[in-house]
Amino acid sequence: MADYVPKALAKFKHTPPHLPQHAPHAWTAPVYGQKTQHATEDHSPFLDKDETTRVQAISGTFLYYARAVDPTILPALNEISNQQSKPTEKTAKACKQLIDYLFTHPKAVIRYYASDMVLSLISDAAYLVLPDARSRCATLYTLSNAPTSKPPSINPNGPVHVLVKTIRGVPASASEAETGGIFISAQEVVPILNTFIELGHPQPPPPRAHLLKQTILLPMTF
Repeated sequence: MADYVPKALAKFKHTPPHLPQHAPHAWTAPVYGQKTQHATEDHSPFLDKDETTRVQAISGTFLYYARAVDPTILPALNEISNQQSKPTEKTAKACKQLIDYLFTHPKAVIRYYASDMVLSLISDAAYLVLPDARSRCATLYTLSNAPTSKPPSINPNGPVHVLVKTIRGVPASASEAETGGIFISAQEVVPILNTFIELGHPQPPPPRAHLLKQTILLPMTF
């Protein structure tokens, strides 16, 4: 999709940034030793109708590109899409940073390596990073070798699916957000696992579940 980003930026009449932008969205610098994390709030003015339409168009246009070839921009699109019904000036700044990033890095590539077609997940969650005390979860779904193969894994391999989603409830802690993110990731993986099995790629049990089963059953055999 080498021409997708330049054409989209031309459609939105994007002005090139003075400096390269290497981050698709803003981040919060860590404060080490801080015990209480507070929710973020956006008190900036709302955008007019035309600007609102532009924000929605940017979100929809680049969501297709993100799902196809550049999952690095999914967290930025998640934050923008959460506010696209009533975007603010902060939302407009987020859109500006996103398209500046895409101007700097317009040709994303995903590289896949041959493997045993064993699905593995890497899940994480970000606590209280969205307005209204909301949290975000994200999961990489990749294919690697079976645990018994040599080498046991292929690292890195391109993701076959990337989930970035706002957690519906309001987690009470960072650990609760992590648990909720794992639950959402497990729900998402069920149809993917069934698809691989139907295509002739049986999936072994997860390594941790296999070890847990051994731990429980071995004392009973004695």
